[in-house]
Amino acid sequence: MNIDKQIREGVQCLKNGGIVGFPTETVFGLGAKADDVDAVAKVYSVKSRPQGHPLILHLSKLDEASDWVEEIPRAAHKLAKAFWPGPLTLVLKAKSNVANHFSGNLETIAIRVPSHSIARALIIGLGSGIVAPSANRFGRLSPTSASDVFEELGGKVDLIIEAESCSIGIESTIVDLTEDRPVILRPGIIDQEKISMVLGEDVVERVSKTNKAPGSHPVHYAPNTPLTIVYRDQLEKFLHKDTNGLSVAVLGRSIRPQFSGAAVWQVAPTDSLPYAKNLYSLLRRLDNSGCELIAVEEPPYSGEWMAVHDRLKKSSIPKMALLEFIRNVKDKKLKNIHHGTNK
Repeated sequence: MNIDKQIREGVQCLKNGGIVGFPTETVFGLGAKADDVDAVAKVYSVKSRPQGHPLILHLSKLDEASDWVEEIPRAAHKLAKAFWPGPLTLVLKAKSNVANHFSGNLETIAIRVPSHSIARALIIGLGSGIVAPSANRFGRLSPTSASDVFEELGGKVDLIIEAESCSIGIESTIVDLTEDRPVILRPGIIDQEKISMVLGEDVVERVSKTNKAPGSHPVHYAPNTPLTIVYRDQLEKFLHKDTNGLSVAVLGRSIRPQFSGAAVWQVAPTDSLPYAKNLYSLLRRLDNSGCELIAVEEPPYSGEWMAVHDRLKKSSIPKMALLEFIRNVKDKKLKNIHHGTNK
């Protein structure tokens, strides 16, 4: 089916109260007509997403936000002029008469204007805003292709639009404009330095202590297989000693060493933008490798890598839980050997 026909079907599906998996430049979204309470409820249900976590409202231009928010501050106009359409989400104060069925019962709304042609065509064709979290199960790896959406949600979605993989590959930067000064609640490709430059002031970045920002849950973007981040100079020790006896899939930034202890070794891009674009697809591949653990070689710690670090940190298992997991797997294998079940 060609793209134009898929878009027409997508618009009709949304008008009829359905939910649609569609591409944006960041990740694939799971869309519903924003003012359709039942359709939005279906999005929460299909994703198993807690009601207290807000959804991002996707519009075709900044002016449309006036239907949803009290005011559009000067800072929003500056950021929109610089980065919209694009991978930036702004948190603004909601109008008092706006239903809060997708805002997590907060007095704020997260809004962005996507640049992907299909996403824009759906919004314009619908003539209404679309709420669209990532089209995956809550807390799991975000999808960057139509096949990822089907793998995650299968027949629970009314329509999945077939399109090329997303060009950016990780979620948008989220900036809160409801406080005394702008605050980055979730890092993205549009980094702190770029936002500060546009606004002409230093912008702080902090982890949201509320659910004001999507993706603020401590564990998010996670594969089913436990994942840990390992320093480059400790990776071989980790594979040969710390996890000896476990099958480990590695996401490394260099070619596989000759005597590596990894069961699977995937080389990642060395630059931040292609790394981010391919991160979820590579982790999904390692997640499906059958290994017991995923080890990610820690990327560089500089401004352009902060969004990647954020996603990896939230997808990783805490240190104490990792040690317990390794111990339990080894103990289970020893018991199997003792009982003759491990050939």
